[in-house]
Amino acid sequence: MEPGLEPGSKPRVTSRPRACTAEVRPADVRSLPAAFAALPDRQLGKLSGWISLGFGLLQFGAPRAFARAVGMRYPPALIQAVGARDFVLGAGILLQPESAGWRWTRGVSDVMDVALVGAAAFAPLNRRRLGAFAAFAAAVVVYDLLAAQHRATLARTLFEGGGPG
Repeated sequence: MEPGLEPGSKPRVTSRPRACTAEVRPADVRSLPAAFAALPDRQLGKLSGWISLGFGLLQFGAPRAFARAVGMRYPPALIQAVGARDFVLGAGILLQPESAGWRWTRGVSDVMDVALVGAAAFAPLNRRRLGAFAAFAAAVVVYDLLAAQHRATLARTLFEGGGPG
């Protein structure tokens, strides 16, 4: 029991989050939300990569089930093509986490996905599911574009000699 702690009360948690491996000056990332600037770059990339891999496998392996789950009416071949693209992007991001190119490509592919969701809105299989998926897709677009911008800003900072240490 912690000294000075009364019976039945909970101890205070005083641990701090781990620091980033690369130092980025606040002036370099002033256009990004503070939460993004504080996250380690690899962590941002890994999440984008795993999201891409997961969706890619689901879309490629079960296109009809995916379309039903998100309320779309699209041919399975189109959903499989999108799945293959997402799988390749996810693998690229995970295998080359320092590459801003993979992340920008992921952001562009997200914009294409939003266009597909918008087109599906004209003849949805299930309007409520499609609306929920559209909100999720929009959030992923914002995340991926911010992660790509963060990576590009970090790369520019390191290239210009303002890197770690």
